[in-house]
Amino acid sequence: MEYSIIRRTRTRRITLSVTAKGIVRVTAPVLVPRAMIERFVQAKKTWIDDAREKMKMHRKSSFDGRGYSYHANKARAKKVISERVKYFAEQYGFEYARISIKNTSSRWGSCSTQGNLNFTYKLLFLPDHLRDYIVVHELCHLRQHNHSKKFWAAVASILPEYQEHVRELKKYRL
Repeated sequence: MEYSIIRRTRTRRITLSVTAKGIVRVTAPVLVPRAMIERFVQAKKTWIDDAREKMKMHRKSSFDGRGYSYHANKARAKKVISERVKYFAEQYGFEYARISIKNTSSRWGSCSTQGNLNFTYKLLFLPDHLRDYIVVHELCHLRQHNHSKKFWAAVASILPEYQEHVRELKKYRL
């Protein structure tokens, strides 16, 4: 089985992930021997196969198919998302540089240190309350560029039910 290894100095244990495209990634501490990583991967083969199968199913059912084209929906997504960003920014005093709509496969949104907000056009196909959660999440990153307690407190001050949204969002795949 093919997989890529990412070695990190701050990592304390071996972890596995499977990307949306089915690529297996192993993150391991720098000093863990390759043989130990190989044993770990072999022990997790069933989990990896299941995760790959789930990813394949989600790719087929989520945003593949007619009506979900990036080019056909980019302008509409820009309009809808920009309106929500503007609404929350005005309500809560956020300042941002620009908004970009992209065709991402691993993130609903992101925030740069320059204040640029990036969102996937696929937000268009989420329920409104989940779209709002992602917008608020990224806006809060303008003040806290991490996921600290302060960050989550900022999200909660705007959307007290954000934890329910986080759980619900897991049902949707990019």
